[in-house]
Amino acid sequence: MARAKKNDVLRMYRGFLRVAKVMDEPGSDHHKKMIRRNFENGIDALDKDWQKGYMACQWNFLRRFQKASKRWKENAAARQEKLTNHLDSDKKQQQ
Repeated sequence: MARAKKNDVLRMYRGFLRVAKVMDEPGSDHHKKMIRRNFENGIDALDKDWQKGYMACQWNFLRRFQKASKRWKENAAARQEKLTNHLDSDKKQQQ
């Protein structure tokens, strides 16, 4: 089994930053979901190797990812709420 090298961790971290940037921008939720799923699968693939030598890095990285993913969910919920409020106000104006 190949060991995760420091470069792998850095590559995943850069991937995280790229994903975070995409998630904060407006765009297709399906597209974002696919990017996120691919990224999480990549984390799972490296997970076993990180347990050998990169626990601190992994913990920090995953903690940041969890915080960001919480923010993405909040942003998505806020967008949805804004949309429903907008649609409700349109219905009231039509009546």
